[in-house]
Amino acid sequence: MRSRWEVDDLRKRRNSGYILFEALVALGLLSIGILIYHTGTLQLLAQEQDQYRRVRCVRVLKEEIREYLSYGGERQRRLVYGDEVYQVFFSEDKRDAKAVNAAQEVAVHLETASFHID
Repeated sequence: MRSRWEVDDLRKRRNSGYILFEALVALGLLSIGILIYHTGTLQLLAQEQDQYRRVRCVRVLKEEIREYLSYGGERQRRLVYGDEVYQVFFSEDKRDAKAVNAAQEVAVHLETASFHID
């Protein structure tokens, strides 16, 4: 027959294996959660950068439309803003405009009754 202390020792050894297993499972789940969060954050950052580039392209087109309608000039323009190069095109009837850079392309059709220049 085993003594009471020997039985307690066997139970403690068995429990220590389960504690280690539970800790490893918890660490694995935590790692997976962090990986999913990191991937989602990177995707949101990439979308934010794409939207920011599109807003810059629209802003360039708006400024060039305002200048073209006010002062005229060339129908095809090449603009350099920092490290970005934009090409802006206007139609002969001043109704269509398009701005293009390496990553974006924005086109606008102007209706004379709905477009207002500040």
